Order: sequence, then structure tokens, then C-alpha cells
Amino acid sequence: MSGEFGEPVPVPIVWEDLSTGEAFDTWTDLGHWVTRLVRRFRIRPREIPPCWYRHGAAVEELTALWGAYQVAYGQDQAASSAAEWLRILADTRAHLAEWMSRCGCTATEHRDDPEVTWVDNDTAFGRFVGADCTARRRPAWPSAVERPVPL
Repeated sequence: MSGEFGEPVPVPIVWEDLSTGEAFDTWTDLGHWVTRLVRRFRIRPREIPPCWYRHGAAVEELTALWGAYQVAYGQDQAASSAAEWLRILADTRAHLAEWMSRCGCTATEHRDDPEVTWVDNDTAFGRFVGADCTARRRPAWPSAVERPVPL
């Protein structure tokens, strides 16, 4: 995908879709960018600990923030886009502080994310999807004549 003048337009990064080479380049670039971000905004380890890359939620948040940064500070963007990015940064910092509070990492110590138990119930999910799709085949209103007209 390219912009008005042929330069690539950032698109969302889906980590599991990256090749080995793409993942290496993306990790390297993201790592450098996160380091600059932390230093520029003096972000504390309770928001972005040094082990951020070991936490999937932090990786996703920071990857999205990085993509938004690339767009906001693009060559043809209005100055207001930088202000919008700063609002996104504030929201992301709050999200990261919440995520990191769950695992308890510090500037000097990494702790794995707490285990989350997820019980797959494919049978119940399949029944739900089937019922939902069946219900969608029936019109919500018996006929157009009986449909209420918005005021």
C-alpha cells in the first residue's frame, strides 16, 4: 500500500503473519522506537518495563502506538495529527499501566503474565453461531408496510 507520493503507508502489524525476516526487522525497529519513546516521555517502568517485549499485550499496545505515530508524524499530515497522537499515547500509557500492574514487573525484575484459564467450548459456540445465523435469515419485520417510519 502506498501513499500519495508512492511512499509506503503504515498498515497494522499482525505479528503471527510476519515471516522470520519481517519479524526480525519489525522487532528491531519497534525496540529502537520504544527506547526513544521511553526516554523522550520519561515513561516509568510501571508503564513500560524493560521486559515489555515479553508481554503480548504490551507488544500489541506498543505496536499499535508505533503505527499511529508513523501516520501522525507522516510528511503530509496536519499539525493536529501530532496532538491526536499524544492523546492516543496518554490512553496507551493508562492501558500499559493496567496490564503491567497484573504481572508486577519492575525496572529490575521480570515476572511472567498471570496464567489465564480458557475453556474451549466449541460445541456450545457452534450452536450459538448456528442459532444466530438462522435468526438472521428471518426478516426483523414481517413486511415493509408494517415497519415503523422514523420521525
